[in-house]
Amino acid sequence: MNMLLLHGSSDLYGASKIFLQTAVMLSRKGHACHVILSAEGPLSQKLQQEGIPVSIVNLAVIRKKYYSVSGLVNRFMKFRSAAKAIKQLVREKNISLIYSNTTAVWVGAWVAKRTGVKHLWHVHEIIEKPWLLKRFIGYLLNGWANRSVVVSDAVLEHWKPMVRATKLVRVYNGISLEPALDGDRERFRIKHNIPLDAQVLGMAGRVHYWKGQMEFLEIAKHMHKMRPEMHFVIAGDPYPGYEYLVDKMQQYMRENDMHPYVHYIGFCDEMPAFYAAIDVFMLPSTGPDPFPTVILEAMHAAKPVICTITGGAKEMVEKNITGTYITTLFLEQAATLSLGAFDERIGPDYGKCGKERVEEYFTREAYEKNMLDVIETI
Repeated sequence: MNMLLLHGSSDLYGASKIFLQTAVMLSRKGHACHVILSAEGPLSQKLQQEGIPVSIVNLAVIRKKYYSVSGLVNRFMKFRSAAKAIKQLVREKNISLIYSNTTAVWVGAWVAKRTGVKHLWHVHEIIEKPWLLKRFIGYLLNGWANRSVVVSDAVLEHWKPMVRATKLVRVYNGISLEPALDGDRERFRIKHNIPLDAQVLGMAGRVHYWKGQMEFLEIAKHMHKMRPEMHFVIAGDPYPGYEYLVDKMQQYMRENDMHPYVHYIGFCDEMPAFYAAIDVFMLPSTGPDPFPTVILEAMHAAKPVICTITGGAKEMVEKNITGTYITTLFLEQAATLSLGAFDERIGPDYGKCGKERVEEYFTREAYEKNMLDVIETI
């Protein structure tokens, strides 16, 4: 089958990793895949290394920064030119299926509707506001997709009132993380000036206003007061246009003299070493995180997980078995509870149980089989 795969980013975070995995899987199964991305980057390089052709077209991705009259005009103009380019590729490549990754990419659905090509939407988001945007995307999923794959039951329940049940199917993401190498723990800590004997709490993810980086810093401040020898690591960079969030983090760290024990490292291209270097992983999302892949990666690396019960995290982390839950409403209490994850009394086998859970329910092989079944059914 000739397929056109669309994604609005070229980073290597959660949704992009799943996109890469899907494209490589389809290509290896004998499908002719052509990818369109909005920009060059690590993802486009990985795809080209796999022999998958990539075109760069601004896909008029919908982001919060475009919620203005000038922003909407900009998106309309980009949308129109992207639709023209995609229609041409559909004709030239004799495309049978368009796959759109994330609900921020609308243009593939429009072209599929106009050309009569089948359309599959991969939905990674829970959108609560603005209400009008939520309703409009629900309308698009219901009318402009032959099928929509959602990444968790939380995402399924969110969109079910607006989309016919026969159009929704839940497929859990699956991961395959390279194992850490001998010496990675020490090398990573030395590189980032983290004492080799320190207890370390880590967080990873795209810097975003609801991902919880500021809450992590507040929790770290409370934990440091109770256990001064601890260190904390934050990995991840912001979406373009959200750099001010990193400035806000850095300012908070300066004002509270946190730089000696909190290490913000930005984008990390050696995640196995990151997980090897930390002792416990935390993701204090303040919004409904649909299905944070970093939690699966931490569990696969046998790290206990501390997280908020938002979105898909509850489907991944079993309380008091693979991790524990906190609330960002009471950050000092969250800090006290988090310290327990470093102590034997809270569960020394969290990491072991987490790794076993990933290998049972969230493998790369399971994801690829289920995703391929959906695509071939369409």
